[in-house]
Amino acid sequence: MQSVFREDEEIVITSVVDTLDGFVMVGSVKNDNYRVLVLKTNKSGELEWRKTYGHSSVDYEGQNIVAIDDGFLICGCSEGHASECGGRDWKAYLLQVNSSGEKQWQRSFRIKGNECAFSLVVKENILLFGETRDPSGNSHLFLLNLDNHGEEIWRRTYCCEEDVMAGGIVPDDQGHILAGSLMRNGRWYLYLSKVDRDGRKIWEKSYKDALVYDMCSGEDGIFLTGMRGEHIYLVKINKKGEIVWDRTYDNGCGVTIDCKKDRIMIAGEIEVGESCFPVLYKISEDGIVEWKRVYDKEGVIEKVKQLDDGYMLIRHGLTPKEHTEIIQVGKDGS
Repeated sequence: MQSVFREDEEIVITSVVDTLDGFVMVGSVKNDNYRVLVLKTNKSGELEWRKTYGHSSVDYEGQNIVAIDDGFLICGCSEGHASECGGRDWKAYLLQVNSSGEKQWQRSFRIKGNECAFSLVVKENILLFGETRDPSGNSHLFLLNLDNHGEEIWRRTYCCEEDVMAGGIVPDDQGHILAGSLMRNGRWYLYLSKVDRDGRKIWEKSYKDALVYDMCSGEDGIFLTGMRGEHIYLVKINKKGEIVWDRTYDNGCGVTIDCKKDRIMIAGEIEVGESCFPVLYKISEDGIVEWKRVYDKEGVIEKVKQLDDGYMLIRHGLTPKEHTEIIQVGKDGS
């Protein structure tokens, strides 16, 4: 088997989907430019195939992946110019590949001038959820409804703020619930909206002093993780967008969440002195920490995936240079 990650490349993995015989991961890899990277591993994390997509003269980034009957759909951004502050000229991007990673088709969408798709849902059609910035500098959330060939049916934009972050999208009986973060007068707000099947708002709510990075559906509610102040944040909402409870934990950031039956797993980074280390929490249905594990290499857990016998963690580190690794841990996180 080949090594999953090469030492001479900058790689960030942002999403993982499991298959019958392993896992497929999506992210970005930088050589001269950024390209979408897709990796297929077996259940032991050993590499089976690797594909990159994009052109050498501009940047492409992969953000999320879902499995479909004959392959995978991948969203992100395309044809832009990456920079430390996010970059410019990005378009929202959708790519379909078959089960071997061969490209079937790709689509790029201009919304308002600089955009990226961070989440996708496949139900009757394909929904892309992301962020866009207009030429005047205002930021918006967007939703694109596409047919099974990636052709646009309709588009909606929501909010008009100093800055926005798309947290995620989950299906609902009447449509979908969107989550994100808005900056107003220099303060971040948790933003929630329920939309119908045509993307029209049924309700929207906002709550002060919270940033949301990821969300998932539980058996009796929706869970979101991120930051509140300088602390790792977890909030449970009902389907009306009302907060059932919220909790803060250690100094740090909740980056990723995975819900399965009665198990709520959040992961990200925790501050220890002047450094940040990967952290994994198991949380009860009431938001109480059942256990936490802090790992001894500096960095952040970008993704947590629950397995039958433990958890897969995707860790991203910056020292001695930028790198990514897969870590498998047991049911108690060790």
